[in-house]
Amino acid sequence: MTTESKKHHYVPQSILKRFSIDMREKQIYVFNKQLGKSHISSIIDSGSENKYNTIKTDFGEMNLEGLYQQIDDLYPVTTKKIIDAGTL
Repeated sequence: MTTESKKHHYVPQSILKRFSIDMREKQIYVFNKQLGKSHISSIIDSGSENKYNTIKTDFGEMNLEGLYQQIDDLYPVTTKKIIDAGTL
């Protein structure tokens, strides 16, 4: 039995890590526009919602997170190549 993820990031964690405020790449500053205040949050909890990439069909729920994960996995590799090269 496989466990499907419940927490889905609409901002990939690899992007959030670029804004990390600690050496372990675990925390970032988050700004709440409604309250007009910022706070520290974990990268795991930022830019995500429960079941964000899940759709409901007549046959039940479909978790599409795996499809997005394949694309998200390419981002840090591509970004590192651009940063290392210093040019697009």
